[in-house]
Amino acid sequence: MDGARVKLIAILDAFVDSSLTVALPLYLLSLSIGISEIGLILAVMPVIFLLVRLLLAALGDQIGTKNIFISNGIFGAASGIIYAFAFTPAMFSLGKIFEGFRASAFWAVGRTDIFSHGSRDGKQARESASMVSLRILSVSFAKLVTGALIVYLSFHNTFLAIAALGIIITIIALTFPAKVNQQVSPRRLISVITQKRGLEFWLPAIPLAFNAFGAIAIVAFGLPIFMSSSLHMGYELIGLLLAVFFLIEALTNYLVTRFRLPYRYIFFLSIIFCGLPGIVLWVPQLFIPALLLHAVGWGLLDAAYEYVLAHAVRNSKSISTDIALLMVPCRIAEFLAFIAGGFIISYFGYAPLFILGASALALSSIIPMRMIKDGVK
Repeated sequence: MDGARVKLIAILDAFVDSSLTVALPLYLLSLSIGISEIGLILAVMPVIFLLVRLLLAALGDQIGTKNIFISNGIFGAASGIIYAFAFTPAMFSLGKIFEGFRASAFWAVGRTDIFSHGSRDGKQARESASMVSLRILSVSFAKLVTGALIVYLSFHNTFLAIAALGIIITIIALTFPAKVNQQVSPRRLISVITQKRGLEFWLPAIPLAFNAFGAIAIVAFGLPIFMSSSLHMGYELIGLLLAVFFLIEALTNYLVTRFRLPYRYIFFLSIIFCGLPGIVLWVPQLFIPALLLHAVGWGLLDAAYEYVLAHAVRNSKSISTDIALLMVPCRIAEFLAFIAGGFIISYFGYAPLFILGASALALSSIIPMRMIKDGVK
C-alpha cells in the first residue's frame, strides 16, 4: 500500500473527525438540547465503533485495506450530510451511527500497513507515532478552521464542507491497488476473531481503556462544552485554543519520538503533565496554563501508546483484528464516559468530570510502567 496515500487519508480523516468533535456538540447546544441528552447522542458512536470495527478489521485482513478505506470516505460524507439537515435528536443519532462506521473503517486498518513491516517494536511504534503526529497536526488545523467556518459560514455549511472531505477520501482510496485474490471466508472471519489469545495480549487493553475514558471525559466531551457554556467563549476562540492544544500535543509527540526517550520515563512524565493539570481544568483562573500543560501530557501519551500497541501485536498474523480486539474495552470506556459525562455535568458540574478523567489518565500511565520492558529505543 502506498504509504503516502495512507498518510494523506489519515490527515483528512483526522480533519473530519476533529471538525465534528467541535461542531456537533456546539451545534446541539445552540439548539437548546440538554447536556445529558447530548451525552446520549454522542454515546451512539462508540457503540457502533465497538460492533463494526472488529468486523471490518477481520475483513481487512482477508481482502486488504482498499475497500475499507473507500467505506471510510463514503460514511464520512454521509454523516456530514445528515448533520447538515438534522433537527431532532433521532436524526443526530443517525448521523453518529454513520460517523461510527466512518471511524471504524479508518481505525480497522489504519495501522495495519505500518505494523506489517519490520519486526522491531520501537521502529513500528515510531512509524505509527509519526502518522499520529500528522493526524494531530490535522486536528489542530481543523479546530482553528472549524471555529471560523461556524462563525462565517454557519453550522449547516460547515457540515457540508466536512461531507466534501469524505468524498475526497473516497476518491483517493479508489486509487489504491486492490489485493490479489480477494476472497471472504465467513468461517475464517469468525476463527480469526475468536481464536484464543493469552493474558499477555489482553493486559494492554486495561490502560488503553482508562486512556480512552479520560480522552472522552476531558478532551472530546468536556472541554468544548465547558468553554462555551461556563467560560462563555466564542466559537472562534474555542477553535483557536483547541488548535493550540493539539499543536502542542503534536510537537511533544514529535520530540519524544525524535529523541527516543525511554518509555517508562514517558509514562512517568505524562502523569505530571496530563493527570495533574487535568484536575484543575475546571478552575477558570487556571484554565489556560492547565490546558497547555495537559496538551504536553497528551503528546507524551500518544508516543507511548503506539509502543504499547506495537508490542502487543509484534507477532500477530492478523494485525487489524488483534488491534481491534484490544480496542474493545476502549469503546466501552468511551460509551461510559459520554453517558457519565452528561449526567455528571448536569447534576454536579464540570469539576467532578475533569477530576475523574484526569484520574483515569493517571492510571493509564501508571499501569504500563509496570507492564512494559524499558530499553526499546
